[in-house]
Amino acid sequence: MPATCRIQSSIRFKKATRDLGLLLRCSDDFEKSYFIRLEPSRNRLVFDMWPRPVNETYHQVELERMVDLAAGTLVTLEVFMDGNMGVVYVNNKVAMNFRAYNLIEGNWGFFVTDGEARFSETVLQVLPST
Repeated sequence: MPATCRIQSSIRFKKATRDLGLLLRCSDDFEKSYFIRLEPSRNRLVFDMWPRPVNETYHQVELERMVDLAAGTLVTLEVFMDGNMGVVYVNNKVAMNFRAYNLIEGNWGFFVTDGEARFSETVLQVLPST
């Protein structure tokens, strides 16, 4: 994953999908990663990481925002990264800024938990560093 980039995708998920989203700076063995996670049952957007710092409990997340998520409805996800700074937009209506200090490099990709989703019109654009 480039240090400075834009990742965009259009997503449709099926009913009863627990969560879905984007892995950022993921290790090759999937043991470390940042997550941009959509949780339809909670109507929320989450920024999280794994593993979590030892002083945090399992159910806490780094950041969260409320967002309307309905099965079958198109969701656009757009993420901008510039070094340790990031911002994610959902449907050009909800924005969330985040910092990614602990993992400085890795892979990126999509994930779905307990359900089904289709990611389309995906773009990875390398941007000039600021």
